Amino acid sequence: MKKFFLLLLLITSEMAWAQNGMTTKVTVFKSDNSSPKPVTKGDSIAALEHNCIKWNYFLLGRGVFLMNYEFLIKKNLTGEVGLGLTYRDFVFEFFKGINNNGNGNSGSYWENDGTPGVNLAAEGGLRYYISGFDNFEGFYVGAALSYRQYSFPNSPNINQYGTLVPGYNFLDGQFKIGFQYESRYSDFTYDTYIGIGFRNATLSYYQSEQVYNNVTGGYVPTYVPQTVNESFPQFLFGTKIGYSF
Repeated sequence: MKKFFLLLLLITSEMAWAQNGMTTKVTVFKSDNSSPKPVTKGDSIAALEHNCIKWNYFLLGRGVFLMNYEFLIKKNLTGEVGLGLTYRDFVFEFFKGINNNGNGNSGSYWENDGTPGVNLAAEGGLRYYISGFDNFEGFYVGAALSYRQYSFPNSPNINQYGTLVPGYNFLDGQFKIGFQYESRYSDFTYDTYIGIGFRNATLSYYQSEQVYNNVTGGYVPTYVPQTVNESFPQFLFGTKIGYSF
């Protein structure tokens, strides 16, 4: 009998020790409102990029080297200004020469005016991001004014037929719809747009005319300085590459 009670006591002790050894402490975490939350760029205007410098390389075909600077004004609204240099707009001169160049052939008004000069190009406007401002990314609508000047100060017609410096300048009102985004493979920003515009062009050139000579009794060719204004609509498209910071 004593052996039986001793064996029962030993088995009970072993079971109690096994239960204590297998016990696992479980801690339950209860979250509260004081825990930190991740902060994204959209949560703070101070974390957003406020500046973007861009180059409109599409305008090289129009004889323009133009750099743009876009900056945040407030919420969805940004401003954009541009400054650059002009040389010669071969596209504009080609289409002007299709009809008549004023010199009796199919070339442009300025084909005999020598080497063009370097002049100023400037523009400025506002842009509204439709889905909200997000580091200069997303769809936008914008309006701008643009001015470009082209001239031929080395024309042989100057001083021979007048003092007028031949050339042309453009004052454009533009409306654009575009999409701007940052490349996945680099830090560069790409700005692609289409739009419509209205151009007021001032053209200065020397018009070929026949003048009657009282001495010889015949007509002799000469060139008369002309300045005319033309207005016409435009179709706009292009891409800029830039960097935002």
